[in-house]
Amino acid sequence: MIVITFIFAYLISGPFVYGDSGLELKIKTPIFHGPQMIYKKGANSLLMKDEQGRPFRAILKADSRFNLRSSTPKDNVTFYLYTRQYNTEVQVFTNDTEGLKYTSFNTEDPTIILVHGFINSVHSNSVQLIRQAYLSAGNFNVIGVDWSTLAQGPWYNHAAKYTYGVGLQVAEFIDFLVSRNVNLKNIHLIGHSLGAHVSGVAAKNIKSGKLSRLTGLDPALPLFDEEHMSKRIDSSDADMVDCIHTCGGYLGFYTPICSHDFYPNGGSLSQPGCFWDIFGDCSHGRSYEYYAESIFDVFLSDKCTDITEVGNGKCANGTGVMGHHSTGTPAGIYYLTTKKQYPFSADS
Repeated sequence: MIVITFIFAYLISGPFVYGDSGLELKIKTPIFHGPQMIYKKGANSLLMKDEQGRPFRAILKADSRFNLRSSTPKDNVTFYLYTRQYNTEVQVFTNDTEGLKYTSFNTEDPTIILVHGFINSVHSNSVQLIRQAYLSAGNFNVIGVDWSTLAQGPWYNHAAKYTYGVGLQVAEFIDFLVSRNVNLKNIHLIGHSLGAHVSGVAAKNIKSGKLSRLTGLDPALPLFDEEHMSKRIDSSDADMVDCIHTCGGYLGFYTPICSHDFYPNGGSLSQPGCFWDIFGDCSHGRSYEYYAESIFDVFLSDKCTDITEVGNGKCANGTGVMGHHSTGTPAGIYYLTTKKQYPFSADS
């Protein structure tokens, strides 16, 4: 009983990190609402939860011989189309002009491209919640990018490596759409977690021009904290690059890396309503939940002078809007608060 009590007291005293030697005390943290873990540079693994809520250890360092997956992203990236007229997934192919003609794709409608992250698929909430919101709101071509074969756990290190090749495939697909008279300015690329870096690579490698907008939903931090900008999302990837940080310092970036960086409730775990979120999955997922809701509700935000103001929640340098309606918001760092359950917007 004494041992259990000591462990419980240690955990709730937070914050802590998971490194090579186990749990270690963290000295300085962003604002948080409960026990917190952070990503430690050089760690061999990271504690996460899968989509069924089961804890597992994601591998950050391992011999490549233990990778049982194909190393050819070209054969493992699939594109699915959803529209209001035919709201069932239809597979579409790069450079298949005739095939695209026989779908409900409308070149006059805005096109939203959604990219999932680690241990997810096109059927995960990070894609489907946003798809459903857009198609409820109006006429859009929604493209779901499925690279789940390459994003399987527990080999996070290999999934991270594949983001570059997957991004090149997405860029080629976008160039194909532009060649079929789709206006590049009407394409909005949105990626969650590792999908944000896939999207960043894609944006950098589009040959037909520069994207108008790229959105990163809690861009993945592990193994990307020292990655060159050519292999991750950054502020120059599109005319507007907006990011929503919800698990900063552990699963996602806390450092501002986009042209518009939004920090709901301080940008780190635990987000309101994510009680005992020591694995970060709830807070990490809040980024796409907030975004999906933003298609219908407004998330007003306060502009900060710098990242230090986010930590104390005292930003008073103007206002902006987080999420779908961010267009027109000046570049910068923003802080806002949300409710603990849906509807999350404090302004709804």
